[in-house]
Amino acid sequence: MHGDMLAAIRESVHDIAITMLAIDIVPQENEAQDFESSYEPENSDISAMVFLSGGIEGGIRLASTTSAALELAGAFFGEPFESLEGDAGDAFSELANMVAGGVQTQLDAIAGDEINLTPPELFVGDQEVPKPEDENVIYESVRQRFEVAEKDFFVEAYFTL
Repeated sequence: MHGDMLAAIRESVHDIAITMLAIDIVPQENEAQDFESSYEPENSDISAMVFLSGGIEGGIRLASTTSAALELAGAFFGEPFESLEGDAGDAFSELANMVAGGVQTQLDAIAGDEINLTPPELFVGDQEVPKPEDENVIYESVRQRFEVAEKDFFVEAYFTL
């Protein structure tokens, strides 16, 4: 499933870059791991999270430095932003929603059941990933890094089928 999730993330970000942002986004390295309740997400200045339920339980997280988030939000709106308040934060959250929607579309058939998405939640600073309710559940995790205008961001997914 790691490979399928990473491919879905890359394709979703690629499609958004071409159709919505009209900017070059270059995939960088990726990581995959399994984790139990001790998992801590990588720190970022800002992140937007969409939670998954149904065919896949977990979440999709778009995370970045402030400068990369401003670059992405500015491309989304077609105008530069100086801070992540208001429209810029909304744009960043909507990009996370679009990435999650693209992943959902690509993985619905593999999941065997419809994948449901929550509205995105925006986090500034550290973010905690909810722990599995069942202590025997082990989440899988993938992280795909990208570069936009020499600024780094990543999309992280944690999930269980």
